[in-house]
Amino acid sequence: MARAEDLGTGINNVYNYLKLYANTTPEFLEEQLFKVIIPLQNVKNGGLNGGLNGGLNGGLNGGLNGGLNEKQKMILKYIQKNPGIKTKDMVIALNIPVDTMDKYIKKLVKIGRIERRGSKKTGGYYSL
Repeated sequence: MARAEDLGTGINNVYNYLKLYANTTPEFLEEQLFKVIIPLQNVKNGGLNGGLNGGLNGGLNGGLNGGLNEKQKMILKYIQKNPGIKTKDMVIALNIPVDTMDKYIKKLVKIGRIERRGSKKTGGYYSL
């Protein structure tokens, strides 16, 4: 669940990273849909993929471990050391309630740090 202080910061983040990495600002248009036009000339620091894209992704997603709390980091490390681990085994090993574990795993999957492989009965989680 998003924290109140994090809500509504996406547009500000895009604006700030474009200004920093591309020395430009986006144009916001309200037509039938809301559009953001991002001019891509003058991108510095390694071009689009190295500069603007890296800055936006790192800032908005919190980098590789940024944005994760200590228990989420602990779960990630545990999965790295125990590839294919099942949720029920992590709940026991790490002493984290099932609902909390499910919430943390969903976030780690969503941000692309882990994935589930295999069937529902025999599958487990793997680090990416």
